[in-house]
Amino acid sequence: MPGWLEEIDSLAFTPREHGGRCVVHRRAFRVLLGDPEPGSRDCLAYFAANETAFARAAAEKIAARGLPPGAAFHLNSRDVRRALAAEPLVEPSGRAARDEPEQG
Repeated sequence: MPGWLEEIDSLAFTPREHGGRCVVHRRAFRVLLGDPEPGSRDCLAYFAANETAFARAAAEKIAARGLPPGAAFHLNSRDVRRALAAEPLVEPSGRAARDEPEQG
């Protein structure tokens, strides 16, 4: 479960099957949210809405850096944006959006 760490002004979560703490500083959320002063609740809500992307970004960083189980690390806005770009767009109906318009 993610939480906010006031002492380092960051969101922290533990990636599944890794065991180490992953930290995302408020500065990353400033870029992701386009808000110069996001509150901790805003950051937590953004994480909740995009948890899959944060998990993907964490897994990619763990693999790229060869981090051992239990190692602590951080994600920056670029890490999260790359993971968001890799996810399929989802329409409000819950269906995956198509790259091409449907022929009818």
